[in-house]
Amino acid sequence: MQSVDTTSAAAAAWSDQELQAYVVADAVTAVDARGKTAPMPGWLVAGRPAVAAGEDAAIDRWTHQMGNSHPDDLLELLRAWSTCLDRPGEIVETVTRARHEGEWRVVEARRLNLLDDPRVGAILVAADIGDVVDADTPSALEPSPTPASAPWSILYLDQLGTILEVEGLAEELFGAGSGALVGTNALDRFPPEVHEELLVTWVRIAAVPGTVHTLRLPLRRGPDTWVEATVINRLGGRLDAVLLIVHDVSEALAQEAALRESEARLRLMAERDALTGALNRGALDQRLRDLFGGPGGDAMLAFVDLDGFKAINDRWGHEAGDAVLCAVAERLQAAVRPTDLVARFGGDEFVVVCDGVAEPDGVAVLQRIDDLLAPDVEWPSGSWKPSLSIGVAHRRPDDAAIDLLRRADQRMFEQKRARRAANP
Repeated sequence: MQSVDTTSAAAAAWSDQELQAYVVADAVTAVDARGKTAPMPGWLVAGRPAVAAGEDAAIDRWTHQMGNSHPDDLLELLRAWSTCLDRPGEIVETVTRARHEGEWRVVEARRLNLLDDPRVGAILVAADIGDVVDADTPSALEPSPTPASAPWSILYLDQLGTILEVEGLAEELFGAGSGALVGTNALDRFPPEVHEELLVTWVRIAAVPGTVHTLRLPLRRGPDTWVEATVINRLGGRLDAVLLIVHDVSEALAQEAALRESEARLRLMAERDALTGALNRGALDQRLRDLFGGPGGDAMLAFVDLDGFKAINDRWGHEAGDAVLCAVAERLQAAVRPTDLVARFGGDEFVVVCDGVAEPDGVAVLQRIDDLLAPDVEWPSGSWKPSLSIGVAHRRPDDAAIDLLRRADQRMFEQKRARRAANP
């Protein structure tokens, strides 16, 4: 890594162990182990102390660097500064884009927090300026997880949360400029329902200098505006303020919600029978594996077969058959608890699984199934009086899922044969 001066990109080489800095004539100067020095350009340096006679060292802000940085990289820079303040003495590296000598260039920078070093009192930034890039073309930089153009702001607060100074896009973020914000309490920027959470966080952070905490909160300006807020306690140091670094994550959260919804729909499509909405065979197999993967407990499995279903399709067509299958699936689901499983096993066969149901309680479940399936299933051109063959098996201590299925299936066929024998 090389430091960069205002006239040339060539300067001394650095290593993390050798990176040092000191202040000469109101400028941060970097020095390596060989004693070679190079002044740091102002637009790359944050935290440069003021050394006017009789004044305590003060902290310059980040406005210059933010103003020269690519909009897509601002959030990455905010995170870098936040991390740097939180970890004194550690090298924090970033790769971003910045306007340099009228062109967009890749900037590899290392930040070192020396605010507590009396010889320096600054955050040193050593940087390499690389190739020219097209600002409108996606680069090889790591993409930001939040929208690049999301508004950001930095609030400097006193120990009571009063806003002392504001940087960044306050108007876009809070709906009020810095003039309206300074002197007010930062708590007022957030809706009442999150005040308790914020106050608890504030008390914990304010008690320990150097503490950092990040949380996501809605803004008072509207329920759809959410921010990620990082609170950094720098009270008692040169800065003597609490930093509140805020950026808008509304679009990112909306994208995350849309992604979760899409994934949920895909999972639903993968697990559900397209016609009836009941679980499909694959999903049933997985749920049974999950159920039987733990300690043995009570469980009831009912294997349900529709008697004479082929005749429905032959007489009225597949639309009638589909109506019957959908009605049976809906009634089976209504007969059991929401946590119980109803699956289409294949064709006109269904499986019902009730976890935690012992044999005596299974009788009541079967009665509910009989009651709900008793009414005729109707469609525009006809109707069908449900007739079912049901085989039931209850879990035994050594049962695997396949054992329960086989016993229920066998009992269903036994019931079906008995009915055929009784009604030749």
